[in-house]
Amino acid sequence: MVINSRYGGVSVFRIALLHRPAAMNLISLQQATMTSLDIANLVASRHDNVRVSIERLAERGVIQLPPMQEVENKQATSPNSKSKVYVFSGEQGKRDSIVVVAQLSPEFTARLVDRWQELEKATGTYQIPQTYPEALRAYADELEAHEKTKQALEAAKPKAEYFDNLVSRNLLVNIRDTAKELRVKQNEFVNFLLGNGYLYRDQKGKLRPYAQHTPALFEVKEFTRGEYSDVQTLVTPTGRETFRLLLQVPTLENK
Repeated sequence: MVINSRYGGVSVFRIALLHRPAAMNLISLQQATMTSLDIANLVASRHDNVRVSIERLAERGVIQLPPMQEVENKQATSPNSKSKVYVFSGEQGKRDSIVVVAQLSPEFTARLVDRWQELEKATGTYQIPQTYPEALRAYADELEAHEKTKQALEAAKPKAEYFDNLVSRNLLVNIRDTAKELRVKQNEFVNFLLGNGYLYRDQKGKLRPYAQHTPALFEVKEFTRGEYSDVQTLVTPTGRETFRLLLQVPTLENK
């Protein structure tokens, strides 16, 4: 590839890095991973405490003991800033890391799930242009796609608020339907949520989420049926993914 060539003031090398047309060579990124040090930073805990929790859970057979590697540790106060960390990866690693955080600081569970999703979006397979014409074509395609997206967003602007509210309601699912989606009995799912500190029953016996789990895992919405009105606890998409991993329910893709 000609790195120093320019077209219209745009570096071909920069274009090659930023654009990925379909006809070009594939480059695979490594699998998303999270270390025990990452978890310690996420939950604002000492790394040695996180490691002890991981080892105890593994000894009890609750999780699999992940492999270790040595990394730079910014928490370290000694001259040696290297630390041995546990490395979580794959579906098993994701599930086990959530179990660890649920034990350490349950209020950070949703944040951990969001972090995993960010890591997974940043990994995968992409393609890089290999020649000058390919890079120019990629750049032109990107500009065209950007302009079309901009026009579509402008056209949709008046309807944005309405559809945002509609999508928000559709993404929230009640406890019963969440249990069906996770393929577990409703009473077992409720007992799991109560026993692990996600929900409690109010004075009327209604299921309500603890404050630290809203709005990440649950939302409480008002509803009206005729003259009767009440509030209902609903599960968010992040909540459903969290409980799927904690309950080790396979996705449709993995079946």
